[in-house]
Amino acid sequence: MKKFILFIFIFSLNFISHPIYGYYVAAVSDDSKLLAVAGTDKDINIYDLNQQKACKIFSNIHKLGIRDMLFDSNNNLITSSSDKSIKVINVESGDTIKEFLGHEDWVLAVGYIAQSNSLVSGSRDGTIRLWDYKSGELKSKITAFEGDVRTIIYVAEKNLIVVVSETGIIDIFDSTSFKPLKKFSIKDVKITSASYISGNSSLAIVTNKKKLLFYNIDDFKVLKEENLEHNFLSSVEVKSKNYIVFGNESGKVEVYNLSFSKVKSINVGKFKIHSIASDKFGNLYIPDKNGHIFKVDIDRGGSEVIFTPPDNKSKVTK
Repeated sequence: MKKFILFIFIFSLNFISHPIYGYYVAAVSDDSKLLAVAGTDKDINIYDLNQQKACKIFSNIHKLGIRDMLFDSNNNLITSSSDKSIKVINVESGDTIKEFLGHEDWVLAVGYIAQSNSLVSGSRDGTIRLWDYKSGELKSKITAFEGDVRTIIYVAEKNLIVVVSETGIIDIFDSTSFKPLKKFSIKDVKITSASYISGNSSLAIVTNKKKLLFYNIDDFKVLKEENLEHNFLSSVEVKSKNYIVFGNESGKVEVYNLSFSKVKSINVGKFKIHSIASDKFGNLYIPDKNGHIFKVDIDRGGSEVIFTPPDNKSKVTK
């Protein structure tokens, strides 16, 4: 009975309404040369953005679906999974070059701190963990975390780690000492999306009650709130354009400026946008559940499919 209940809910955690099968995590490398897309089927698809072609598919890196991922400063891919593990993948070979073990439940979110060469992870086991990225050693663990982790945000200019839970709890830590600094709570909501906006030192929070809230990161005062027609499921800061962009449940991206005003709405497709990645030029990359990758030009206000579902010819099984 326990296993049956877990199966029902296994794909509904990281966002309010995951597809039962599909792609829901996207990441772009810091140099904007590579795009990685993954999801519930355990495959990791790597795309060359310069040549606009699919490179490789790595299969069975994890035993279960991938919950979060990002590139490190050397273009290795950090992945967390429902199989309780975190792995660092060489995207040329598909080899696992590092593995972080110790979480006792799904690892929902990861954050990479280049300055201190550290990794932060959040799990359903109720812990946030700080790891030495080079050695893999566990440096610190904070237990009794409240609720499933929605996202982990590293705020470099303030040396902060912001951990946002689905249940409305926001914990802020010192990124060097991992000392808890502040805790804030948004009551009676579930958080569907959270992003930091470096241009004005604010947090953009979206709740399941179709409300968009902008908070000052220092004192957590509400700077602006807005009622939404369609809920936002994903978000990303586009630093090169001074925008914060949200993906909603009706297949549109909503673009806001640093004054918290919506400047445009761009139609992408008839699907829920669960993940958005941005390159350093301000282009957006959005996967749908069937393996299509859409590129969105914010300035032009249009979108196009640049990658179709890859075949198995380039699949590398590990």
